[in-house]
Amino acid sequence: MKRSRGSILRMSLLLIRPFHIVHQWSLIIMVIFTKSIYSVVSALDLFVVWLLVFLVMPLLFAINDLMHLEEDRKMGRDRLFTAVSVPPQILKTVLGSILALLLLISVLRSASTFISLILLIVFASAYGYYKHKRRTLLTYLFRSLSGFALYLVISSYFALTSTDILLAVFVAMTDLQVHIIGDVRDIKKDKVAELKTLPALYGIPTTNIIVLLLQLFSTSYLMIISNIKDVIVFDSGHLLNADLGQIPISSVLFIVIFYAVAWVIYLQLLRRGDIPYQWLHACFHGAKVLTFLAIALSTDAFQLTDLLWLLMFLVIWFISYLTYLWADDRL
Repeated sequence: MKRSRGSILRMSLLLIRPFHIVHQWSLIIMVIFTKSIYSVVSALDLFVVWLLVFLVMPLLFAINDLMHLEEDRKMGRDRLFTAVSVPPQILKTVLGSILALLLLISVLRSASTFISLILLIVFASAYGYYKHKRRTLLTYLFRSLSGFALYLVISSYFALTSTDILLAVFVAMTDLQVHIIGDVRDIKKDKVAELKTLPALYGIPTTNIIVLLLQLFSTSYLMIISNIKDVIVFDSGHLLNADLGQIPISSVLFIVIFYAVAWVIYLQLLRRGDIPYQWLHACFHGAKVLTFLAIALSTDAFQLTDLLWLLMFLVIWFISYLTYLWADDRL
């Protein structure tokens, strides 16, 4: 039996985006391993910091969807607010309650966590606003700043240092690459909605070159910052060791391999042209999650068990992405 396109479950999965949960945990693991606090962090702290980012993502997606109701209708996108009529009072109550809970958790934790959360909400809202206004440069700028702020929300929950800010820049660049590939995925629908994305303006080949250059630059940047030893502590908490340390060459090789495989699959999908469009984005999103985990595991010498962890996360991510595609009727 074909499931209803107005299914609350399906629309909720589209709003939550299960593969983002795996993404969130990859960032949390990256934070606690680069701070070398994985042996002292409590299960409660892990749950609360995850709850913080888990709740903020649907909130931001909901705000973005509300900003783009007309574009979503033109593009034929199924979103919670295009397929299900939600009374304004209920919508305000639910979103307001989530926002109040997020602010309460962050302000009780630390000033830096609260500020980072506010920045994330502001940057993400600005991204949605400028995308609606067809301002290409500002759209990509605030999308990358959103990734930057998300990492700071997680890292500041434990302690905020100069190393966290440097790593947040890397996360921002990595998120931007995947977002641009997402625009390649959406090129046909973006043109219908008259959105000014890089693929829509300059074509897919040029966009691919831009993404490749960003990947080369971000990988080089990661190698450079791994050698910076002086750490400034802005807000102490569970901090034991904020020194990122030198990223082993094996970790860099793994990151290069992840993206090389992603490129091979991505280019093959582009040539075929008959694959559900979401898989174009999946290639690089999976590589991004593995990249964050590789950085986390690089805090110690790579071992065989590290490879098993990577494989386990890859399987979990793949299942979560399949769940999202099922909800989006893309399987």
